[in-house]
Amino acid sequence: MKLDVLKHIDFKKVNILLEGFNQTTGFVTAILDLEGNVLSQSGWRTICTDFHRVNPDTKANCTASDTTLANKMEAGTKYHFYKCKNGLIDVAVPIIIDDEHVGNLFSGQFFFETPEEEFFRNQAKKYCFDEDAYIKALRQVPVVSKEKVEKAMDFLLTITQMVADMTYEKLELLELNEVVKKSAERLRESEERFQLLFDKAPLGYQSLDIDGNFLEVNQKWLDIFGFEKDEVIGKWFGDFLAPAFKDAFAKRFPIFKAQGYIHSEFEMIKKNGEMMFIAFDGKIGYAKSGEFQQTHCILKDITVERKLSIELAESQELMEAILENTTDAIYVKDCSGKYVLVNSEVEKIVGKHRTELIGEDDYFLFPPDEAELIMSADRVVRDGGITKTDEEVATDANGKTNYYSSTKGPIYDQNKNIAGIFGIARDITENKELGKSIEKETKLLQATLISVGDGVITSDISGRVQFMNPVAERLTGWTQNEAC
Repeated sequence: MKLDVLKHIDFKKVNILLEGFNQTTGFVTAILDLEGNVLSQSGWRTICTDFHRVNPDTKANCTASDTTLANKMEAGTKYHFYKCKNGLIDVAVPIIIDDEHVGNLFSGQFFFETPEEEFFRNQAKKYCFDEDAYIKALRQVPVVSKEKVEKAMDFLLTITQMVADMTYEKLELLELNEVVKKSAERLRESEERFQLLFDKAPLGYQSLDIDGNFLEVNQKWLDIFGFEKDEVIGKWFGDFLAPAFKDAFAKRFPIFKAQGYIHSEFEMIKKNGEMMFIAFDGKIGYAKSGEFQQTHCILKDITVERKLSIELAESQELMEAILENTTDAIYVKDCSGKYVLVNSEVEKIVGKHRTELIGEDDYFLFPPDEAELIMSADRVVRDGGITKTDEEVATDANGKTNYYSSTKGPIYDQNKNIAGIFGIARDITENKELGKSIEKETKLLQATLISVGDGVITSDISGRVQFMNPVAERLTGWTQNEAC
């Protein structure tokens, strides 16, 4: 009987459900029979498909993990967690129908705590993986709590168990005529439980007909938007969208039907007039003839994420406006002294476009002696973790030597390690030259006053003596030092 149940389950519908759950929550899943055959699956981690399942040695680790989990199915506990030799966590729970173990529900490739990247970098070297690509794939693996995994597995197992139970009951109805009444009652109860689960699900669900009109929504959908069910069923989906999105939906709905799956974001209007952004993920359901039947979508409220994205874009625009409209040269360098960001004032000084500057150091921009002084100051900031203000000399694109008041400070990464330095340089050449001119004129004036034959005394606004020439000293009997 258990093999018949698995053969009769409509795994196409199960795939739609599991795929929607994967796209919304990030959990990957698979259903296997007791011989290890994959009956249904949704999503796999890139680190597994592109690395662990490709290399013979790491693939053997994966097989060992699958075998270990399968062997634990007889242990009697509900959940079976296992950290595979490749460093990731897998979990499995048995599917039981009529007290018989008929298959296993798997999920995996996650962490209970932030992984140590050094372990995976060593693993990349050991198995000759592209280290950057491997670490990028590693960072896509979610870190979740054991409690969250158990709740997700509870939800998935309940749905899977419901489908399997309903299939089993339908088979009983066909094969055991003497218990038709009992089987029908059990089927009705299963469908009621499924409907209850459908309405109590933590995710909003909707289905549309071929014209985009509502066929079904669950209670979570109604709670999100504040409508009653009779206000929704039969209505066109576009009527619930913000005006700016109606035409987009009308144009994209035929594309969804053609491509067989749905992923989109729309701004919708709640009954109270409040706007919210919703992400939709799902698939198209087809009749046996292959004709379009209906859409099945799980939706998620992304209003907060969308607002944060808009605010981030606005803050970036503001930062760029500040950078490009200041008269100071502003730049960022990495720890090796190479430029990673410059504003237009830096371009003016060196006479090069920023595309030429990024990735280069000061030896590319200035004479060797100037570049060395600039970069030695960078090293003091980087090695000491201090903010430093100095006067720097640099020759501009026209060969003119200019003076800058330069402030530099360290930039830290999320682990509080110094990742680079920022710098702000203000051109003080004109002030510098003015100061030299004033000093020269002052010395000339003093020489003139000393040489004249008349006595000269100068004082400040309060009458304090500031200067006496030699004639004044003879006439008064005071020296300049005594008078001042």
